[in-house]
Amino acid sequence: MASSDCIPMEDLVVLSLFAPADPTRSGAHVPQTLGLAVDFSGPSLIAVRDAFEDHKSDMDISRAGSYLAAIKKVRSALVRRPQDGPGPDRGCRGLSRERLDCLEWCLSAYGVVVARDSAVRLGVARMGASSEKGFGIFARDAIPAGTTIWDAIGVMPGDNRASHSDLSAIRVAAGQNQSTGAERVLLGPLRMLNHRCRSFNAVFVYEEGTSAFFAQTTASVGAGEEVVVNYGSDWFGETCPCSDCSTAPGASPLLPSAARSAPATMRPAWNALDERRVSLTVRTQEKAADFLENRRLGYENSAGERAEKKRRKRMEGRKRKQASKTGTSKLT
Repeated sequence: MASSDCIPMEDLVVLSLFAPADPTRSGAHVPQTLGLAVDFSGPSLIAVRDAFEDHKSDMDISRAGSYLAAIKKVRSALVRRPQDGPGPDRGCRGLSRERLDCLEWCLSAYGVVVARDSAVRLGVARMGASSEKGFGIFARDAIPAGTTIWDAIGVMPGDNRASHSDLSAIRVAAGQNQSTGAERVLLGPLRMLNHRCRSFNAVFVYEEGTSAFFAQTTASVGAGEEVVVNYGSDWFGETCPCSDCSTAPGASPLLPSAARSAPATMRPAWNALDERRVSLTVRTQEKAADFLENRRLGYENSAGERAEKKRRKRMEGRKRKQASKTGTSKLT
């Protein structure tokens, strides 16, 4: 996978599946993008989310073949989806095969942590003692020490040429299928693992002969507890924002260093999210109007049915009275 193909698709999937419907709402956490530019629109975000939700019930992670088939159905639905109105944005219909392959991989990777029977889930975590928030990986059930968490996968693209933020970076390990020591951006839910200097409970491990990474626990992780790793002493330097450092005696709350902060060009992502918010608001209003109209029609139909039942009862009563007068017990 080329970085120029997979980074935009990573951002598309993460924003589609995990960004709040209203990013302006107080307390809402908006995922930070890896790319320095966003070339998709609000309707594209809605399309990916809708296609994923339409096939979510078929995503059984205990059956790999069935799960991957469901992900392919999502891809096919996005490719077949008609364009939303006039304009240059063709949504997923205009993506190259390489980008569609990256999109499918990202959907399959993040779909696992969404599944209720996965070992871990994605959640919002507080960054140390500061008011900053970010995504984190949390155990659904207790995970023993020495367990490889296969459900949270990370993968490197084949190059590092595309412009991207420093939010997620890793180096190729000896024995993998790329140049040892080369820096790459890390994709997939594994990149959501947060850092602790001392109280970490997991480490990164790699799959030999591949570009894949996983996490392996070094201590038992309780149900609902966050899985955290140590990024290394040179990642944050003297401005480490983790809870081990920012809550130490005499320490003041620290914010992330500028080198590892969110990209300055988040405006395109916000534009797409705001466009999605408006579209979702309109759709919600339309659904509400349809619901009220259907309910009104239902009431009218029910009222008509009740009136008809009363009319029939009156007719039957008249027939019984008439039969009683004529001395017959049989209704006519």
